[in-house]
Amino acid sequence: MYTYTFTNDDMTMAQLLTKTLLKHPEVTFAACKKRHPLEDNIDLSFSVQPDKEELCILKECVLQLQEILQSLENAF
Repeated sequence: MYTYTFTNDDMTMAQLLTKTLLKHPEVTFAACKKRHPLEDNIDLSFSVQPDKEELCILKECVLQLQEILQSLENAF
């Protein structure tokens, strides 16, 4: 399992990225949590298939999320 920490986030981007990771066929688990209600740090944890590179999958999901957000921005 891999864990990345987002700083200065209020769960918005972490939740979106978690949902995007869960849709990826090579991801077996994805979740995010806030360590403490008064902190602005979010931990994003996920697991991938044993023969897959987690950083490549994370980059794929970030790019996919960027495309989705860009299309929303263009629509409005």
